[in-house]
Amino acid sequence: MALPILIRIPALPDPLSMTLPGGVTMQQQDLLKVIQPALTPLMPVFNILDAVIAVFNTVKAIPESLGPPPDPTKLVSAIVEMTKKVAKLLRLVPQLSLPYTIIGVVDLVLDTLSKLRDQLVFLQVQARQLGRMTQLAAELTLLRERPASVIGRAEVEAVNRLCELSA
Repeated sequence: MALPILIRIPALPDPLSMTLPGGVTMQQQDLLKVIQPALTPLMPVFNILDAVIAVFNTVKAIPESLGPPPDPTKLVSAIVEMTKKVAKLLRLVPQLSLPYTIIGVVDLVLDTLSKLRDQLVFLQVQARQLGRMTQLAAELTLLRERPASVIGRAEVEAVNRLCELSA
C-alpha cells in the first residue's frame, strides 16, 4: 500500500517593513533591501565623521613626524587619507554634486536606450523571420490546393526557393 507523498511548503513570513523619512513605508522579504534605502540618508553623516577622524589623525601625525628622528611618512600618508575623505565631502555641496547627479542620470538614460535598441533590433529580426514564414505558409497553401497532376517544374522550383527562404 503506497502512501501519498505530501510535501508541506511553509508559508512565507510576513514581510519586513520599515518607515523611511517622509513617511514612506517599505515592505520586503530581504532585510538588506529594506535597510539600504533607510541608511542612504545617513551616508553624509558617516562621510563627515570619516573626514573629522582623518583630520584628527593628520593633526596627531604632525608631532610624530617632527620627533627624533624626523619621519614624515606618517604625516604624508595621513594627508593623503585626509584628502580622500574631504573629496567625498565636496560631493555634499549642491553646486558640486549637481554635475555628478546629471552625469549619473545621463549614464542611466544612455544605458536604458542601449538596452532598448538591442531589444528593438532583436524584434526586427524576429519580424523578418515571421514575414518569411508567413510567405512560405501562404505559398505552400496555394500549392496544396492544386491537384497533384498539375504541379510542374515551376512549382517544384517554388518549393525549393521557399525552403531556401526558411533556412
